Amino acid sequence: MSGLGIALLSAHTVVDELRHGQLASLNLQGLPILRKWFWLQLLDNFSSPAAQKVHDWIIAH
Repeated sequence: MSGLGIALLSAHTVVDELRHGQLASLNLQGLPILRKWFWLQLLDNFSSPAAQKVHDWIIAH
């Protein structure tokens, strides 16, 4: 995952990486961050049925 940038995710998804020092966690004040979010994908089809479900959920909410 090194060099891929900054991400906002649930801590439970990266427990092992945090424990082994592969990722760093920032404690930020003022959360939750309220912003507009965007869905980006390649021009071809979704990469998986799971990606389609995530897309559908984002659009619905």
